[in-house]
Amino acid sequence: MKTILIINEQHSLLPEQKEILSNRFENWEVLPVPSTGWTAKDMQETALYLSCQEEVNAVFASPIPYLLKLACTMDNVAVHIFHNDNRDKKELPNGKVIFTVAQEGWQLL
Repeated sequence: MKTILIINEQHSLLPEQKEILSNRFENWEVLPVPSTGWTAKDMQETALYLSCQEEVNAVFASPIPYLLKLACTMDNVAVHIFHNDNRDKKELPNGKVIFTVAQEGWQLL
């Protein structure tokens, strides 16, 4: 079974996380999320890519998907997500460029 780690390209796993992944799965590959983020369309295409795999373990390197996974299993919880395709490019005083979610363009899905 294929294992895909989904993580922001600007982040890296801690040594303990790498060890846990390697102990649990024979091998794994990284699907980097661009620092500019994914649009809703990008996420739909990524979900389609994952669903086209024969079998796949999708590992998300973030604490929020865990809560989402738990909430989706509860009968009395309706899950809704705020999503925004828009990003603002900002240059920090040290010259590094970062992208942040825009103030406008939100959708409640």
